Amino acid sequence: MQVQRGELAETDFMSGIEAYVKAIVLSNTAPKPEYSALFPEAKKKIAAIGKCPRCGCAVREGVKGFFCDSRDCGFKLWKDSKFWTAKKKPLTAAIVTRLLADGKVALKDLYSEKTGKTYSAVVSLDDDGGKYDNFKMEFTPGKAKR
Repeated sequence: MQVQRGELAETDFMSGIEAYVKAIVLSNTAPKPEYSALFPEAKKKIAAIGKCPRCGCAVREGVKGFFCDSRDCGFKLWKDSKFWTAKKKPLTAAIVTRLLADGKVALKDLYSEKTGKTYSAVVSLDDDGGKYDNFKMEFTPGKAKR
């Protein structure tokens, strides 16, 4: 009614609505237990596979990758990242578990785009706190590529 009477600007009214909706959504991220039966399609909590290297929260597997529970943190490892697809090695829960626990994992049969051959290397997580998942590789001296 205030907008209709010219006592309140439309943009101020809409800003108030936006702030209200954001507050409601942020304060209600999960259904109350007594209403959980209304959401049968809701995912059950997936077991954590490790702790986030940035904030220490749990990291869980999703359909497209592995994600930190904390929305503020933003840590994620994508299953289809260029690093893993170029190496023709799927990013699995076992690999991510080792990366989160030890910071590195020894892998065999990594594909080289340059030579077309496979090789072994130690892949380490190089988390710079940025948007992208970064990895470094260490090669064992004296071991020939296959």
